[in-house]
Amino acid sequence: ATKNKANLGNYYRSLGNNIRALEYYQKSMLGFEDIGDTMSAAGLLVNIGLIYSDMGEHDKALSYYEKSLKLSEEVKNMEYIAHNLNNISKFYQIKKEYSKAIEYLERCLAIWEENRNKEGIALTTMNLGVVHSAQGKDKMAIDFYNRALAIYEELGAKRGIARSLNSIGGFYNRLENPSLALSYCLRSLEIAEEIKALPEEGIACKCLYNG
Repeated sequence: ATKNKANLGNYYRSLGNNIRALEYYQKSMLGFEDIGDTMSAAGLLVNIGLIYSDMGEHDKALSYYEKSLKLSEEVKNMEYIAHNLNNISKFYQIKKEYSKAIEYLERCLAIWEENRNKEGIALTTMNLGVVHSAQGKDKMAIDFYNRALAIYEELGAKRGIARSLNSIGGFYNRLENPSLALSYCLRSLEIAEEIKALPEEGIACKCLYNG
């Protein structure tokens, strides 16, 4: 019954009904705590945090990420730990506390590297590029983007390839190199159309529309 409530929460979240989703997540949270299912509780806390983040309540989201991180560390679930570190990093990026954001991403990257999780390495490397770009550190940003692209190409992960190409295209667009920006964005767009990516996935190439 507890997992069914969690699944209902997932269903309502997919519909964009955050209030109903939270209602079911909170109910299932109590159930997981009653039976001592720490792993499920940790995962659920992340979902609750993501909903609050979607709602713009970032401080509340952070509190749930931190609770999930603590439980994940208790059960030594390295994947959950890494995901929580990534989410906490996003919080600090939103707050423009970039040194903190990088600190959490570097901890996250170390876990993925230790566990040889190439997809996690690529995603975290991309995120490091985003944070450095936000600080105007273009040389470091493009280095991270290219490293992520190389890993995604090695994995054959088309969504990751498209996102990396899009980020690199946006980078060159900001540097006012339209021909180079266009070449990356067109490659990204081609893959996005091939995999039928949705606009909300952030793969569509904004630099194509900036003139």
